[in-house]
Amino acid sequence: MKEKGVLIDTVTYTSLIHWVSSSGDVDGAMRLWEEMRDNGCEPTVVSYTAYMKMLFADGRVEEATEVYKEMLRSRVSPNCHTYTVLMEYLVATGQLHSLAH
Repeated sequence: MKEKGVLIDTVTYTSLIHWVSSSGDVDGAMRLWEEMRDNGCEPTVVSYTAYMKMLFADGRVEEATEVYKEMLRSRVSPNCHTYTVLMEYLVATGQLHSLAH
């Protein structure tokens, strides 16, 4: 895309991150995330949520948590999909029950 002079925006980066991580290359997806940010593309709630889901799925809990905190600091409001990703992680790890107490 770059070679053809196509401008890559946040939506395109988010799609690329999804497809690269889906192929099993989480480190490559993480590089794309950094490239997106370096190129001045601001993540959307969709970008943040997809990135957190990828990190949780790869067991990178600390990084996923930092991404969530960054999202909040950036004043990007979580949506129902964001909360679903968080709850899925908490349920899968047995931590949802501990929040109720």
